[in-house]
Amino acid sequence: MDLSRPIHDLAARILLELIPLAADSLESNYPLLDYLGLAYKELGWSLAHYPVHDDGPPRANLVVSKSAAPAVLFVAHTDTVPAGEKTLWGRNRGKPRAPVVENGHIWGLGASDNLGSIALLLAMERQGMFPDDTAIAFTADEETGGLGAKQLVEAGGVPSTVELVVVCEPTNNLVVLGEKGYIPFDLIASDLIETGHVGSFHDDSIHTILVRGQESHSARPREGSNALFDLAWLEEVQEIDGDVVLSVACAGVRNKVPAHVQICHGSEGDLVAGGTHDRIKLDKLLDFLRYLDETSEELRSVVDSRFLPPEVTLNVGALKRFENKLVFACDLRVIPGFDHESFLADLLEQARRILGTAEIRYPYPSLPPVWQELEPEFFDKMGEKLDSYGKSAYTEAAVFAINGFTAVIAGPGNLHVHRHDESISIAAFKDGAELYMDLARYGISLV
Repeated sequence: MDLSRPIHDLAARILLELIPLAADSLESNYPLLDYLGLAYKELGWSLAHYPVHDDGPPRANLVVSKSAAPAVLFVAHTDTVPAGEKTLWGRNRGKPRAPVVENGHIWGLGASDNLGSIALLLAMERQGMFPDDTAIAFTADEETGGLGAKQLVEAGGVPSTVELVVVCEPTNNLVVLGEKGYIPFDLIASDLIETGHVGSFHDDSIHTILVRGQESHSARPREGSNALFDLAWLEEVQEIDGDVVLSVACAGVRNKVPAHVQICHGSEGDLVAGGTHDRIKLDKLLDFLRYLDETSEELRSVVDSRFLPPEVTLNVGALKRFENKLVFACDLRVIPGFDHESFLADLLEQARRILGTAEIRYPYPSLPPVWQELEPEFFDKMGEKLDSYGKSAYTEAAVFAINGFTAVIAGPGNLHVHRHDESISIAAFKDGAELYMDLARYGISLV
């Protein structure tokens, strides 16, 4: 038991060790799991590993238990989003996994989402704060649609004795009862690339336009500026329509508003004999991006006041070439009652009208919107710690709710995530510890 320093100081020290160990969803989470497994084993907790079975790097879910029959399960995901453009991480000097302490905050990738919660959970147990009837699930692949939590439930990794699931996410230490649904999809356009044109360009005759936007979480797109949508309206881009457009690339991820997109183009007069080149149909691409931007604006009228922002949101997070196709990596954040199937059918119809051959593919399962209805005693106990709004972003709470568990969302940290210069307030750990203890006691009281 470590009582030599306050809980917020101990949590901060642990977080400084966690940030360099963490990885995004496309990398192995075993370095972080090994650290956590050893720490909880030394504290006397039992461990159970549930490996992820796919063709990706080694990943697993880890469940640590203080009891053979826990009443409360805390769930904290181990993966982060990709760092994005590292040069934007100013406080970390371009090294997002090298944490920095400044002005009472810890800065680094995953500091709020979701390593701060993990650090706090471990600090609390090192100070002997956790009741016996508790367990913690450290999950993989949350940032790709809650896949780790789904596999954990399917593998029987959640004890049947659990009465309350606390999904640890940055909520400014408020308890959140609901969340929007999440529909990730790829729109694949087959007719935007013309291959095998005769002639080639010397490197010095290829011109580049870099369009910069502003990163934000795709669930809150108004906090950023989508570089792909900005591209669609930029006069400088429309003026190169007579040139040969060789590539349009936006190497982002679907759950971020992209910060930049790059176009490479050359003049017909600069073509030289020998070789071949491919061409992008820029006019059709811009028409479709303008359609998507206008559609995202129209969705602002489809609202549910229980959420903030209240509207359905549409994001295009990346535009990448795959073979001879262009892939728009998108996500849709929906409110209860929204008919996303009809919406996507209409979107596909318009895509085919504008682009030609197109299809929609779903790389990950969707998550429905959820809202938990709890007993009056819960509201009496939580009081001012209850958030007035549901989360605009999805969490693993939806996975547990649709499998019959009561699940709430809570934790230290802020909503400045899925972007550069992520941070968490060290002072937030103190209130976070009190919040987690309140939730643990309430869950145990249900037995």
